[in-house]
Parts: sequence; structure tokens; C-alpha cells
Amino acid sequence: MCGIIGFAGFMDRVLLKNMADVIRHRGPDDHGYFFDKNISLGARRLSIIDIKGSKQPIYNENKDIVLVFNGEIYNFQKLREELHQLGHNFSTDGDGEVIVHLYEQYGEECVTKLNGMFAFAIWDARKKKLFIARDRLGIKPLYYTQIGNRFLFGSEIKSILQYRGYKPDTDRNALSDYLTFRYVPGPLTMFKNIFKLLPCHTLTYQDGKVETKKYWYFAFNSTNKSEDFYVKTLKNLLEDSIKSRLISEVPLGAYLSGGLDSSFVVGLMSKISQEPINTFTVTFDDIEFNEAPYAKSIAEHFNTNHRSLEVKQKSINILPKVIYHMDEPVSDPATIPTYMMAELTKKHVTVVLTGEGSDELFGGYPQYRAAMIDKKLGPFRKIIPKLTKNDLMKRFDQDYTDWISIFTEKEKQELLKEKPEKNNTVIQRPYDLNQLLYFDIKQWLPDDLLTKVDKTTMAHSVEARVPFLDHRMVEFAGTVPPKYKTGMRQEKIIIRKAMQGIVPKETINRKKQGFHVPIEKWFQGELKEVAQNMLSESVIEKRGYFQYPYVKSLLNKFDSSPKYYSRQLWNLFNLELWHRIFIDQEKQKKI
Repeated sequence: MCGIIGFAGFMDRVLLKNMADVIRHRGPDDHGYFFDKNISLGARRLSIIDIKGSKQPIYNENKDIVLVFNGEIYNFQKLREELHQLGHNFSTDGDGEVIVHLYEQYGEECVTKLNGMFAFAIWDARKKKLFIARDRLGIKPLYYTQIGNRFLFGSEIKSILQYRGYKPDTDRNALSDYLTFRYVPGPLTMFKNIFKLLPCHTLTYQDGKVETKKYWYFAFNSTNKSEDFYVKTLKNLLEDSIKSRLISEVPLGAYLSGGLDSSFVVGLMSKISQEPINTFTVTFDDIEFNEAPYAKSIAEHFNTNHRSLEVKQKSINILPKVIYHMDEPVSDPATIPTYMMAELTKKHVTVVLTGEGSDELFGGYPQYRAAMIDKKLGPFRKIIPKLTKNDLMKRFDQDYTDWISIFTEKEKQELLKEKPEKNNTVIQRPYDLNQLLYFDIKQWLPDDLLTKVDKTTMAHSVEARVPFLDHRMVEFAGTVPPKYKTGMRQEKIIIRKAMQGIVPKETINRKKQGFHVPIEKWFQGELKEVAQNMLSESVIEKRGYFQYPYVKSLLNKFDSSPKYYSRQLWNLFNLELWHRIFIDQEKQKKI
């Protein structure tokens, strides 16, 4: 695991070092640079596989192919054998060198051979071409910008910001999207003219031109197999995925919430591993939000080395640190406990497995079940009082985008000074489950969940691995009929069945609680006064984004409906902190 950086079109050794230094947290163990006339590459390394070897950059024998690489390739041993039979020789035992020889053998098609999480850059000196790739699901980040004839890229935006030729500014279209989704969907970022390389895409920079290309296509095409077939296939795929993600020369563990996904992962890890698993969780002092007893129960069942950390209201003080490491505002309150859990994890292990992706693949969120109910019973809702009164179903009278939004399109029209264009991400009723899953896999997963996991773990030099997001598992999920994912009464049906015999029944049958953070209660405490100061009339007018009367009305309405308005206040609050840190470039130690 590493952080990578680079630029083309000019030479500046000091800049490259600064770009690397600012992401030292991603790779504190080693660093390396490559300089040529019009190309510079660099990497910070977190040593996990082939610790003594595999220094970066990595070269081919002729040194006309140069690689910097962030991530892990889980099928590297198999690929290495195939390449060796084709006449390629290796000088290291790591996975990065496999990419170099794959590129030599297959060119840009090399990415289709990889099973893993990755973002890498290859300088092809023969063709004077920079080739960059990002993994299929967007587990590893990659950002870039082009300013005139100069091209810069990095694992984090803060590396690009070291270039003095770039003046940080807010992208207004990205701002509008952030108000809708609580994150900025790619390829935009909150920084004007800095972009995300989309998941399952490659980028080439040659002769001053940037071209991107999609290399993997995912679709839902249900097959007609037995339930037993789907259950066995899921279990076998996940077990194989976990086995490959346990390859490490440093200690590893798992996040454990006590819910379905993390419990399933820990259960299979315990089955595979000869040693007790290290598990980690966060607790809340508010019983309504606390899943710690469930996590403790699973930890005791599998005899793990379990550790926990309590999140309190004063934990809000780390928010400026979190936003700094996130690069962009992501008003997902779970960034705080996730950041704290990574800090705890680093004291004991360097690699951690997590359960991200299962909900999006197999229908784990309440809105998916509501979509199924809406589709089946929608025509009869008016004559079924129970459904008519159901809050979950009432929300589905809106567009899906409004259903999941922080601010609806109508609310944004009242809030923003510059009227936004209507968001084109509209999913029409009747809602198809696979359509909703596809939307979340392509957007919500990489731009919120996976960004949160990568940035918070790498802030503490911890590598997170996500076994549910092996691309073979994703492709399999596309073949599973909706009836085995979400039903009228229960989500993730196939996951629950696959867990039988591995995880205790009480966990399998437990209703999903979710990873909730009590921000409405925090806003009812000391945070409310802080928010009022940070969202004061003078601040709002200075920024020029919002109509202050509307912001004031949110603050006034909070007491009457804290659950709804706390999400909106948290969204604006995070944006203001981000602006102070990255646009004003103020040092924010705590709130």
C-alpha cells in the first residue's frame, strides 16, 4: 500500500518531494522518485508484502517502463507464473513488478488481468506516454489536473495542491452535487479543475492530451439457478476472497460491528486462520446508537482479540483532522468513528478487513426493501391504510434522488445564490431493485463509503481490504435474482442463508441497525452554538454560496425536527470547515 504522485510537462524536484511529503501518512516506511526530462514520478510506501524488496518506482529490465503503484494485486502469484512461462524474469517477490511485466506483455489491456485494489501510473519511455489506471470499484483513489501543458496526479488532492500554479477554488457544480448527496460524485471534485479518475477507467497522457477509457462493464443479468446454487457460490467466493486478502507479512485484523457483513467476514477469517483474529469496534455512550454488545458477542463466539474505543460528543473536536485527510467535504458522520477506529487499529495491526460493499451488492439498505414493496403493492397503496401511513413508503412518492438527498432540488433552489442546474441523476418509478443497486455501486460506494474507508485508514498508515468487493463477487451479484436479495420483510436474504453454520443464529436474524452517529444530539449540546457561529450571517455572506435567510431558517427549525435538520446543518457545517482548511488555508486544530 502506498501513495503515488507525479507530473508531466515540466521538471521540479522540490515540488515532487513536497507532493510526496504531504502524503507521508500513506507510506511512512519508504519513498522513491523517478526523474526524466518531462516526467517525474514518486511513491510513499507502506510495506506489507516483500517488505525488504519491491522498492518503488519499479522498472522493467531495460528501465524504459517505470511504475508507481498503490494497492494490492491478489492474483499476483498466478500472474507471475504465467508471465514467467512467457519468458519474463522477476527481480522481486512483490505484486507491483507483475504489473510492469503485464504491461510489457499486454499493453493497456493489462488492467483486465488484475484482481485487486489499485491505482498505478506507468511511464512508457518508448512511446513517451503516461498510463494511469484505477481499480474496477474505486477502492483506491486517484486525482488529476491539467493546467496548460502541465499534468499532475496523486493519490490525494493535497499533493496536487502543492503546485503553486494551481489556486484552490470551489467548483459550483460540485457544490450543488454535494448538497444533494453529501459527497461529490466523480469525475468532479470540490476543487475546480481537479478531477477523480473514475473507477474501472484508465487515463493516458501523451503529446499534451488527456484521454480516459473504460475497461470494465458491469450489469445485472439475473440467471435462473436454484437458491442453493447462489448460496454456495456466494460462500465459496467470499471465502476465496478472504483467503487472498489474508496474504500479508505484517499483522492484520478486522473491523467488527456485530452486524451481518463484518460478522460473516470475521467468521470466515477465523475458519481460515490458525491464530485468533484481532477485531476492532467503536462504542457510543448513547445506547440507541451502540452496537458494541453485538460486536462483543461475536468476538467471544470466535475467540478474537477484541478491542473497542468509545466515541463521545467531545470526539467532534477531531473533525478538522478528518476533513483534512478526506480532501473533500463528505458529510457522512461516520467519518469520525471510522477515523478513530483506524487510530485504535494502528496500535495493533497494519492491515484490516472490512465489510463494505455487501449492502450495495445484495440489497441491505431499507430503501431497497421499500422499493420492492413499492413495486409490488404500489397500485394498491391508496386502499391500504397501513401502507399509506408508512413513512418509508411516503418517501417514495418523491424521485429516488430526493429520497436519498440531504437537500432536495426545491430546497437547493432556495438555498443557493447561484441557481443550480437540475440534477440529471433521476431514477423513475416504479423502482427496480437492480437499478437502485447499480446506482449505489457506481456512485455512492466509491465516492462516499470507499473514500471514507481509504482516507481514514491511510491517515493512520493502515491498509483496509474489502473482500466483498472482489470483482468476481460483484459480477456474481449481478446474476442473483432480486428475490434472493431483498424481500417484503427482510434484506440480504442470500447473505443470511450463506452465513448459516458459520455465524450464530441471533446475529443472522437480527434486524439491520446501521452505523449511526448521534449528530442530532450533538447539535443539541455545545455543537449548536459552534454551528451558529460558523454559519453566521457574516460568514455566509463572505462565502457567497448561500442565501443567509434560508440558513437562518434551518438553525431556527432545528429544535422542532432535529433528526431531519441535523443532516442539513452537518452538511453545511462540514463544507464551512473544508473551506477554511483548503480554500482559506487556515490551520484548524479542533472545533
